[in-house]
Amino acid sequence: MRLIDYFAKFNMDCRETLAYSTRMIHYRQAVNAYAECFGESVSVDHITAASLEHFRQWWLGQPSKRGATRTGKTARRYCRTLRMIAAHADPSKFPEQRSGLFPLVENSLTTWTKRHGVREDEATVSRLRMMLGRDLAVDELTAELIERFDAWLDAQDLAPVTKRKRKSGIRLIARKSSGLIMPAGIKLSPETPDGSLRQLLELYRTAKPDTAKTTIGIYRTSIKRFAEFLGREPMLADLTDDCVGSFLEDRAKTAAIATVVCNRRCIVVLWRFAFFNDLVDRHPKRWRSHALLGPA
Repeated sequence: MRLIDYFAKFNMDCRETLAYSTRMIHYRQAVNAYAECFGESVSVDHITAASLEHFRQWWLGQPSKRGATRTGKTARRYCRTLRMIAAHADPSKFPEQRSGLFPLVENSLTTWTKRHGVREDEATVSRLRMMLGRDLAVDELTAELIERFDAWLDAQDLAPVTKRKRKSGIRLIARKSSGLIMPAGIKLSPETPDGSLRQLLELYRTAKPDTAKTTIGIYRTSIKRFAEFLGREPMLADLTDDCVGSFLEDRAKTAAIATVVCNRRCIVVLWRFAFFNDLVDRHPKRWRSHALLGPA
C-alpha cells in the first residue's frame, strides 16, 4: 500500500491517542516530505533505517522556504514520525516507536506528562510505556513499578547516561504527579555524633564563616546521600578510596552526572579539610583521579 494511502488508515486507528490529537499536521508533513524524496508511489514497507538516513540527508540538502539551511531537528522529528508509522504497519519494525500508538487510559500518565512535564519527562514515560506494552494511569506509578523499570532499563542496550536520566526522571515524575516519595533509606538523628561527617561540616563552617549558606546546604545534602548509601551515619573512618568510590558508582546509577560530580566535590572538600586538620590520615590524592568522574 502506498505510504500516502496508508497514512489515512494510520489516522483512523490512532484517533484516540495523544500523538494523533496533537501532532497530526506534523505527521502529514513528514509523510509528504518522504513521498517527495522517493516518489508518491513509495509504499509504507519502503521505510527502513537505511531509507530514513537517505531521506534525512536529502531533506537537509533541500532549501527551506526562507532560503536558509535546514536544521537537523525537524529531520529527526520527521524520521521519528515515519518510524512510528512503519511500526504501526509492521510491529516487527522499530518496536521502540510503538509506545506512541497505545490508546490512552483514564487519568493517563502520558496526558499528565504532556501537560505538566518537559520533553525529557515525555521520553521517560515513553520508555515506561514500552516496558509495559500499554499506557498507564498516574496512580499506577508505584515504588514497585519504578524498581521494575530500573531493572528493565539495566537490561536494555542504552547509553549509561540515558539510563541515569530515565531512572532519575521517573522518580521526579512520580513525586510531581502523585506525591510519591521514594524511601530515602535512613533518617539521620537530630544529634550530631562525634567523629561524623556532619560534625566535620560544623567544624568546617566554623573555620570558614564566609561560606555561603547555600553551599553548606549542598554539603549537607551530599552527606545525606552518603548516609543513604551506607545505611547509617557516615563517619570520618568512611573517608577511604573504596568506600567513597563505591558510593559514587552507586550514585551514578540513578543521578545525573553533574549531581554525582557535585557530591564528589563536596566529599573531597570535607576530606581535605579533615586531613589538613589531622582528623584523618589519608589525603584523597589517588582517589581524586577516579576514572568514573574525571579530575576533582
